[in-house]
Amino acid sequence: MWNTPDADPEEVAELSAVLDAHCADVGRDPTEIRRSSQLRFEGSVDDLVSRIEQQRALGVSEIVIYIPPGNAVADLERVTTVLPNLR
Repeated sequence: MWNTPDADPEEVAELSAVLDAHCADVGRDPTEIRRSSQLRFEGSVDDLVSRIEQQRALGVSEIVIYIPPGNAVADLERVTTVLPNLR
């Protein structure tokens, strides 16, 4: 598993390419490595879904959603409404 913190898609693509290059250097198939990203929920479910779709387009298969404190219970309830559509 390879994980990135909450990063923009360009940075994820760049870091992923570095990982692929390191794999080539040691003769490892990079497709054997699951890629994950942590995304911070910032209040908009639509924005979160868009960010998840961008990550998936880059080969990220595992998403960790960080719900910050404050309105955590309400935010979590909003996020869970879209989770079935993201599977």
